[in-house]
Amino acid sequence: MREATKRKITRGRKLRIDTTVVETNIHYPTDSTLLQDGVRVITRTIKKAQELLPTLSGSLMRDYSRSVKRQVITILKFSNGKSDEAKRGVKRAYQRLCETTRRAVSAATKVKNTLRQNKSEATEKLVSRNLKQSSHLLSR
Repeated sequence: MREATKRKITRGRKLRIDTTVVETNIHYPTDSTLLQDGVRVITRTIKKAQELLPTLSGSLMRDYSRSVKRQVITILKFSNGKSDEAKRGVKRAYQRLCETTRRAVSAATKVKNTLRQNKSEATEKLVSRNLKQSSHLLSR
């Protein structure tokens, strides 16, 4: 608008904006799916760090997303049940999900510390961006 007024294409007294709303599939944010999303982002960040430093050991680079997905499916399967067995199943699945999430956060912390120590191997800008992203992510 400012550019058009500056070039004297229009006076700029009125502005009309059209928008379009599009329906999209967004999952309902349950505790288990929020943890799943967090592990997915942590895994993606760790994989980017591995590209920066190929010398990172394989033990730090485990992909937790498959096991988290199975645990979320188990939670969803048992969550509609009213029996004591269903309640125990949900509780066990949540415990495993929380433990797996802790392992993913621990691995990301180790990778972050390794990146901080080995800045000279990769470009400074990429490492600092990855460190900033992982610090922000781990604080959540």
